[in-house]
Amino acid sequence: FGLQLEKDWIKLSYGTVPTLHYLVQAFTEQNEAVLINTPAYDPFAEAVRNNHRQLATSPLMLVDNRYEFDFADMAAKMQRPDVKMFILCSPQNPSGRVWTAEELARVGELCRQHQVLLISDEIHRDIVYPGVTFTSIWQACPAIQSQSILCLSPNKAFNLGGLKTSYVVIPDPAIRARLNAQFVANSITSPNSFAVPALIAAYTDCDAWLDEMVAYVAANFAYLVNRLQVIPEIQVMPSDSGFLAWLDTQRLFPDETALKRFFTAADLSCVVGSYFVADGGGFVRLNIGMPRPLLKEALDRMVATYATWPRIGQEA
Repeated sequence: FGLQLEKDWIKLSYGTVPTLHYLVQAFTEQNEAVLINTPAYDPFAEAVRNNHRQLATSPLMLVDNRYEFDFADMAAKMQRPDVKMFILCSPQNPSGRVWTAEELARVGELCRQHQVLLISDEIHRDIVYPGVTFTSIWQACPAIQSQSILCLSPNKAFNLGGLKTSYVVIPDPAIRARLNAQFVANSITSPNSFAVPALIAAYTDCDAWLDEMVAYVAANFAYLVNRLQVIPEIQVMPSDSGFLAWLDTQRLFPDETALKRFFTAADLSCVVGSYFVADGGGFVRLNIGMPRPLLKEALDRMVATYATWPRIGQEA
């Protein structure tokens, strides 16, 4: 991804979600605040609340069915004296949005201006669709390197989550020493013995497989968009990356209870929007990282259930 990393900057950890907890513990005090954008993967909020910190949120703006940063709101939140950390999700989960270099440069400058430690979660960056360019925060804003930490992992692209192969990259020696001390306090010592050869194999021997997988998942997303055209009340948010689809169902269901009833009737599992901290109401997240016949079966069930489902304004 165009970054020059030093070996000493890299520290293996035990999964990105636990690492977020360690980061909150190491760099904030109780009752200080951590800022995230919403909707957000709920473990971001759990890492804050489980450690008795305050959660500050900046809702993403929905513009032409795409998420954008509300920079004015983010600046206002970062001006608060209690906000010490900002966790960036890049690419964004649940929408799959890949932020532009210009957007990321503004994020980095905001953090620099307000002396907020930037944590950039980039674990979905290996699954960026053909024709889309991923930019790391350090490429977009090189000056933020001394005030930031990258969270990286082969787990999403190579399905290695059970081996706990995540790692952090920290150029600043003082920040690195502070997190290492937290790792020691939490007894985070040697890596999983199976994780190291798996990570090496993923990053050195699997380029062709990765390219094929990403192209396949991107085609799955295109297939989903085309198939769901027969349900005009459901709007699929365009995606740039990942194996997840973010669907706006507000025109079909009056509330989340009805949404859940629909997917239960279709015998499908999904993640409803309320899971994503805030500002996800009426949405649903679907996993599309699967063989296409299985995806076809899931979408066929949705379409068949829709055919008999009462529309808003009609009696159930």
